[in-house]
Amino acid sequence: MPLAERYSWRPPRRRQQKDETALTKSGTHLEPDSNDRGSVRRTPALLLAVLAFLTLSALVVSTYLVRTAAPDVLRPGRKVEPTVVPVQANDRTETIGVGVTVEQNPGLALSSNASGRLTSMRLRAGDRVQSGHVVARINDVSVVAMESAAPLYRDLASGDTGRDVARLQGFLRVLNLLAEKEISGSYDASTAVAIGRFKRRYGISGDASTFPLASVVWVGPRGIRVARVEARPNSVVATGTVLATGMREAIAIAVSEPAGGIADTPGGHLLQVAGSQAPYRRGSGLITQQRSVSRIAAVLGTSGEGVGQVVTRRPTRVLTLPASAVVTTEAGSMCVYTSASSQPILVEPLGGGSAGTVDVPEATQIDAVLVNPLQVIEEPECR
Repeated sequence: MPLAERYSWRPPRRRQQKDETALTKSGTHLEPDSNDRGSVRRTPALLLAVLAFLTLSALVVSTYLVRTAAPDVLRPGRKVEPTVVPVQANDRTETIGVGVTVEQNPGLALSSNASGRLTSMRLRAGDRVQSGHVVARINDVSVVAMESAAPLYRDLASGDTGRDVARLQGFLRVLNLLAEKEISGSYDASTAVAIGRFKRRYGISGDASTFPLASVVWVGPRGIRVARVEARPNSVVATGTVLATGMREAIAIAVSEPAGGIADTPGGHLLQVAGSQAPYRRGSGLITQQRSVSRIAAVLGTSGEGVGQVVTRRPTRVLTLPASAVVTTEAGSMCVYTSASSQPILVEPLGGGSAGTVDVPEATQIDAVLVNPLQVIEEPECR
């Protein structure tokens, strides 16, 4: 490089900046020098400051607009207006949770009342045995299954009376040998006629004046299903010999009611368990109708226990009120108001309805209630 260029004179930087400023004001555009980076860096800071100012201004304006447009309910110290709504009439179904347990028989043993040689056995495992079925033949005489609340324990004859006679008459009624109205607990003429028909049907010898205990075998109050045959043909049996054993079967559903029991309602109640239901008499603690027992037992499965619900069969007509309308005193009294200036009306809630509501008896004389008594009545009381 020539010496003259190497040592050529340059104006000081401060003077150069002044010249550039003057040129800018005069309208002459200058490209920024690489040494002027400081001025470029100051430009984003200025933009950020402007944006922050605009954001703050928008926030202040929006807050003012919201406070101006907001309803009185958002402002402190506002006066609360009384709100009255009509009362709704609805149908209410009472539901009470209960525990349920399957009660089973231990597997009834069919014991012979006759003695002699077992000439034939008429049962197989799995058979359902009910009144009128021939269980076996002993000494070639038929032994007939008999369903009843309890077994017979003696031979019966004309003139005998007692509960066992009534059970025999019930057995004959099931076999369509005796009319319902003829069940009296007394071995009378109509009973003797029925006994004669029974003996002829099953090939049992003897006149109608006696009924031999050996001619029947007790199979429980509702029959049995055979689990195992115990006696074999050609064996010798005696009184008390077990001919077959029944399966363990559900005979009842035990119901555990809550403390205090279940209130009486018109129409009675139903027990519901996982989609199955059966008529239920409150306070009884049991369901014994065999079809219902079998259905509920099947639902409960091998555990044999679970939970259910007792529900009213007939819905009760009630009035449904907003829960906020009910005033409760320290003494436990409950009341509602029909307006801010009305007298309180005592109520007896039946419990919660749907969310945020209370049901009261339909007989309660109210058509409308004050929804917010605690806000508009200075000292609400129930008297």
